[in-house]
Amino acid sequence: MGIESVFEVASAVTPVFILIGMGFLARGFRWLSPESDDSLLKLTFRFLYPCFIFEKVFAEESLADLDVIWWPISGGFLSIILGFGVAFAIATVSRIDDKGTRRAFVFTAGIFNYGYFAIPVCEAIFGESFVGKLLVFNLGVELAIWGVGVLLIGGGASGVGRLFNPPILALILALWMNYSGWGAFCPEFVIRAIEMVGACAIPVGLLLIGATTLDLWRDQRTSSLNWQVTGGGSLVRLALMPCIMIAVARWAPFPSDVNWLREIFVLQAAMPAGIFAIVIARYYRANAQVTAQTMAPTILACIVTLPIWLAFGLWAIEY
Repeated sequence: MGIESVFEVASAVTPVFILIGMGFLARGFRWLSPESDDSLLKLTFRFLYPCFIFEKVFAEESLADLDVIWWPISGGFLSIILGFGVAFAIATVSRIDDKGTRRAFVFTAGIFNYGYFAIPVCEAIFGESFVGKLLVFNLGVELAIWGVGVLLIGGGASGVGRLFNPPILALILALWMNYSGWGAFCPEFVIRAIEMVGACAIPVGLLLIGATTLDLWRDQRTSSLNWQVTGGGSLVRLALMPCIMIAVARWAPFPSDVNWLREIFVLQAAMPAGIFAIVIARYYRANAQVTAQTMAPTILACIVTLPIWLAFGLWAIEY
């Protein structure tokens, strides 16, 4: 792996950071107000993102084989469970003893940024046709977050019912249409319209991530920094989990039909902690300050670490 590979990957993912930076500036100059976040989030989550998912998965006909999609769904689920386990081990070693702090830390550090951040990076590195496969992997991620993560963070009963949300329903519909053959009867102009709407999802999502990042930075300026949390979160997400997931990508005995799952593991290994964890933590009244302090340093550091881990991981699975 040469320095040229790192720069090549960095060049491919730079537009992602530029869009996040634009969101940061838009919030700073008050062009994107906090009051507008709720309507933009609803528009993106309930309309733009489902259209994006449907078009990408619908276009990937290889996902019609149920024997194939079992592997990425299982891989997504187990990767999050593994993340929770590693984060819990670090919390124990770091003596994060307060129950609420430990729960918020383990939940946040255990989740990688699998959506709005990972998708444009995936498209830049592996091509547009690869995104549908990533989205099926993300179904397993969602199962782990809502089925196990919500219990972990202290949300009482699991949030499995929340899996029946517009993005997941769009993914299931696209898979069913591919599998049943009904996709052949869908008019081209309908698919084209869905594609045009879905194209807005990722840019809007990245702008919102940038705006939220500035809000987090402002909030934390007046809060005392918990070095066990920030250091432990960075250790889990930027060092330990990348090593483990790249090792899985390199040596796991995946069938030849899903050999592309190695690239997905490398991609997710390089991701920072998931910013969506803050939304869930606030909803279930968990310690959002701990969640922010766990996640924010990984977002900032991944400007450097993401292209390095991506380049190393791709070299490792091709070596």
